[in-house]
Amino acid sequence: MPTLPTRAEREQIVRTRGQWVGVLDRDFQFVMEVEDWQSASWGEVYQDTANMQMVLPGEIAPGVQNPLVRWLLQTGSSDPDGVFHDAVTIVVERRGYNGNLRRFYRILDIIPEGGRDYPETVTVTGLDGIEYLKHLPLWADPSTRSKVVQMQFEDKQQGSAEWVSRKLVGRNLIGYQQPGMFHQLFDGSATGLTALTDGYDNPKRWRAMVPEMHRIICSPISSGLPSEWSVVCARWDNAFDLLRPTWEAAGILPIVSLWLPGDYQPFPDHTTLTLPTVVVDFRPVSMLSGARTLAGQGIRSLTRKIDAGDQITSATEFSDAATPTRAGKKPWVVFDCDEAPKVTLRKSTDSRFLVGGKSPKVVNTTVKAAIKGAAAYIISFIPGIGPPVAEAIRTGGDILADLSADHFLNLNEHIDRDRQRRHGRSGYLAIAKQGEANSMESIQKAWQAKTETNGGLSVEFAIADAYPYLPGRDFQLGDTVGFVAWGEVWAAYVSSIEWTSAPGEPVGFTVGVGDVRPVQDPEALFASNVETIRGRLSRLTSTVD
Repeated sequence: MPTLPTRAEREQIVRTRGQWVGVLDRDFQFVMEVEDWQSASWGEVYQDTANMQMVLPGEIAPGVQNPLVRWLLQTGSSDPDGVFHDAVTIVVERRGYNGNLRRFYRILDIIPEGGRDYPETVTVTGLDGIEYLKHLPLWADPSTRSKVVQMQFEDKQQGSAEWVSRKLVGRNLIGYQQPGMFHQLFDGSATGLTALTDGYDNPKRWRAMVPEMHRIICSPISSGLPSEWSVVCARWDNAFDLLRPTWEAAGILPIVSLWLPGDYQPFPDHTTLTLPTVVVDFRPVSMLSGARTLAGQGIRSLTRKIDAGDQITSATEFSDAATPTRAGKKPWVVFDCDEAPKVTLRKSTDSRFLVGGKSPKVVNTTVKAAIKGAAAYIISFIPGIGPPVAEAIRTGGDILADLSADHFLNLNEHIDRDRQRRHGRSGYLAIAKQGEANSMESIQKAWQAKTETNGGLSVEFAIADAYPYLPGRDFQLGDTVGFVAWGEVWAAYVSSIEWTSAPGEPVGFTVGVGDVRPVQDPEALFASNVETIRGRLSRLTSTVD
């Protein structure tokens, strides 16, 4: 079994070639380096899964099959299923702000084409680490892990959006991989058994962790940056789908990385990693979807201010402090393009957002209590009623009370008054989102709708040489950057960074700034718009006393 080059060796390769590419097997063990490809792109996308694509030559010399192609296709193997099921990961490293910056992708498709004795080319595609969050159901009671009955109706967590995300994901990962950790006496006190609930960031509660049992761990270390208050209730929901509205509302960036032996320990006070491990993290970002300032004025003090009254009206303004970059620096990257790239300036479409459809638990409880009370009142006023008749009326009241659940719709209206003013008389009326009214979920779903109908700028431009700026060192996904065009500075968050590579060419980058949806092809844009405005208020919800 070949050994993974040391961190110093990989850093030397990156300094020499611009990047290091390797293949890992199903247990994240090193297989081989990759040096030959016809073209390659490795993407990273804001708040969603990104993909990679590599086009490999079938032969590296006449009659000499590419060893990676041979391994991927399992040429000569007697295992009939391995090529269809064995997990494979591609790892790419480039220069970063603290050593190499790493991306990893689990291979999804292998597409050999042409040739006779060997394929002429093999195209490999894969998905990055965010995909792990789309395959993580969140349990109502992750500490019980009973598949027959859960001891609680929902896992309700509240706090800053970053902390709620960290805690829900972290608790469930522990429940899947080391459930006994929930019932250890971590803190050394004599007060009885404790569960990993409120003290997820407390190193004492991690004493029982056996890191070798955990292939995925959510970091317990917060960024230290403020984020919006949120309440999220998990009930066997997909983690990505459940939390994404909160991320969109609060500007939270999910980060999924791969820790390899030789790397710095990510949370040494809590546990020590020894095996390759997927690490989940979260960080608030600026979420500035588009702004325009005068040239020379800079972008470091641009921020989004949310009205404290309605919690949804927002405007861009200058301030004394701004959200730092992921490298901990003040935002300062402004590209001065020789020729301005093609820019899409998108107008916002809606200002009023309706959220509701579910009958909140408190409404169901109140209505049921009122109906049962009415039945009891009727019984008390019928003279000479016998026990059978009284019981029949009482039973009928109970049945009617249960049938009444979810028949009362509750709706909240959220209006961005700044947008409403700017849309004027020609503005659209409203769009609706399903959610629970009179709850924190309502404002989060409204923010999701507001984000999906947002105005801003979209631009993608290729960078062969980012001098004096370097992706990974000076700016990363989610950071605010700007570029000078037509005498103005146009600024927005970095929504995608695609690493590109081709033989004989220096390593390159394609940077997406702002909401990338307006630069999609027309069919994809139309589908996205249909999904945004299509809302059906549903009564479906669980009834709990």
